[in-house]
Amino acid sequence: MQLFLFLLIFKTFYNKKYQIIYKRLIKIISRQYRSYLNKITFEKWKCNMTIVSISLNEKLLHEIDHLKDEMGFSGRSEVIRASARMLIADNKEKDEFNGEINSVLILIHHKKVEDKVTEIKHDFEDVISTQIHSHLREEKCLEIFILDGNAQRMNQFYKMFQTSPKMEYVKLIVV
Repeated sequence: MQLFLFLLIFKTFYNKKYQIIYKRLIKIISRQYRSYLNKITFEKWKCNMTIVSISLNEKLLHEIDHLKDEMGFSGRSEVIRASARMLIADNKEKDEFNGEINSVLILIHHKKVEDKVTEIKHDFEDVISTQIHSHLREEKCLEIFILDGNAQRMNQFYKMFQTSPKMEYVKLIVV
């Protein structure tokens, strides 16, 4: 137990020159402490990244694994980090829009959340020029909004759908 506590303290003062010492200490630790150390590995210390736990459904996890294999990512974490960077860049780009603009907002959602879409769109009638609604397969709906007006209002409209877990696909295209 004392060795385990030592390693936890050692983590705080970790330095690259102690890498060999750390690896040897790991080998010395008995099996009963190994499960604790699996959570605090040398690689995670070295990368200086925060570990975040997320919940994903099986379909999304399968898609992430498919992207990982298809695009050559080293692991699921790399796919999620790349996705987060893309979302952040996309959000920054949309925040920079100002003045009067035209855009198209595309949504795909399940048929049973139509009330949520209607609720949101009624708050943004000042920028909606046209709305097209179409039923797709598997009880899904496609919404296409043609927007004209204040860029900040369009961005708010987009973010209302983007942050809703009930939307399956949301894309804002500025024309």
